[in-house]
Amino acid sequence: MKTSLPVLQTGQRTCHDASGKAVSCVGSGQDAEFSRGLPWPECRFAGQGQMVEDRLTGLVWSRDANPAEYPMTWPEALDWVSEQNRHGVHDYQDWLP
Repeated sequence: MKTSLPVLQTGQRTCHDASGKAVSCVGSGQDAEFSRGLPWPECRFAGQGQMVEDRLTGLVWSRDANPAEYPMTWPEALDWVSEQNRHGVHDYQDWLP
């Protein structure tokens, strides 16, 4: 089952043509014309022990930027992530490389 997430606001306030020149937003179809989507949360990141929650995307990140002690090859990284998921590290089993 595919889950769709709401579109987030880009914060775009002006519209531009292909060369970068500012143009009227009316009829442009650019984000600034509509300003739709979910607003960014006032406090985007929240620390939770060894984890950080991104309140904008709903993703959870490890505070440690190098938990696997890189460098490693892509196959090694996939094996490492599989092992983290198998053991439910930090109570999660859906880590991605």
